[in-house]
Amino acid sequence: MTRRERRPWHGLKERGTTWGLRLTVGVFRVCGRGPTAVVVHLVVAYFWLTDPPRRRASLEYLKRVAATPGGLATLGGTPGWLTTYRHFQAFGTSILDRFALVSAKTAFPAPTVHGQEHLDQLAEQGRGAILLGSHLGNLEACRLLAKEHPVPIHAVMHAPETDRFRLVMRRTGRDSHQRVIHTEKGAIQAAFDIRAAVERGELVAILGDRVAAGQRQPTSLVSFFGGDVLLPHGPLVLAGLIGCPVLLAFGLRQPGGSYQLQFEPFAEHVELERATRQQVLSRLLQAYAARLEEQCTRVPLQWFNFHNVWHEDRRAVE
Repeated sequence: MTRRERRPWHGLKERGTTWGLRLTVGVFRVCGRGPTAVVVHLVVAYFWLTDPPRRRASLEYLKRVAATPGGLATLGGTPGWLTTYRHFQAFGTSILDRFALVSAKTAFPAPTVHGQEHLDQLAEQGRGAILLGSHLGNLEACRLLAKEHPVPIHAVMHAPETDRFRLVMRRTGRDSHQRVIHTEKGAIQAAFDIRAAVERGELVAILGDRVAAGQRQPTSLVSFFGGDVLLPHGPLVLAGLIGCPVLLAFGLRQPGGSYQLQFEPFAEHVELERATRQQVLSRLLQAYAARLEEQCTRVPLQWFNFHNVWHEDRRAVE
C-alpha cells in the first residue's frame, strides 16, 4: 500500500472534478438523459484511467466480495481491472440517476418498496425515526417515495457548503438542497436539527458505513468482508439520545433502471447505559455491517465507497 493510500480517505485531496460535473449537468439540462449518459461514460472512464488509488480500492473490495459464499457467482468470475471499470461506471450511472431524481422535468420509474408497512406504522403513531443508510445504492431514490409518503424524509450531509458536487446539483433541480441537515453548521446544531425533525414525527436518513470527513468521533471495530473496519457510533448514539427507533434503508438500482427501496426494523431503542454502552453499540454496528455485507454480495457494483476502509492496524476510538 502506498503512502497516499495509507492516509485517511478524508485526507485525500479532492480531485479536479468540477469540469466533469459542470459538463455533465450542462448537457443534462439542455439535452436530457440520453446524451448525458454518453458524457458520463466518458468522464468516468477518464477518472478510472487517472485515479490508481481508487482503482486499487475498488479491486480490494471486489476481491473481498468474491471470497464470500455467493460473491464470486454474483460478480461472474474473479474480479480484475475490467470489473473495477464496471464498478466506476455503475457509480456514474448513480450520479446520472441523482440528476434525474432532483430534476423536476425528468420522469422516473416508480420504485418497488419493501417494508412500507414499517413507515406506515410510524406515521400512524406519529413517531419519527432514523433511517440508517450506507453508500450502497442510492438513498436519493427516497425522493420517489416522498411524493406518496406523507412524512418528510431529511438527509444528513457531511460535505462542506463549498462542496463542488452539491453546488452543481443545486443547478439541476430547484429542490435539490431542501430537506437537508448540514453538519458543517456544527455537530451540536445538527444534532438539535435531527432531534427536532424526529420529534415532529419525521424521518432522518444518515449514512453509517464511513466516518464523516474531517471528524474524529467514537467508533467500533467490526468485521466486514473478512477484515476489520471502523464504523461511527454517531447515528446510533443520536437515536439513543432522542429515544427513537432505527430502521435500515437501502435504495438499490434494478436491471431495468427502476429502484427497489427497502426499509427494515433494526433497533426499537438504543440503550446508552454507561456500563454497557460500548458493548451495545459494537453489537449493533456489527449487525449493521453483517446486513450491509449481505446486500453488497447481492449487488456488489453498487457499493460506492472507493476508499480503502480496511485498516487492520487501527483500533476503535473510545
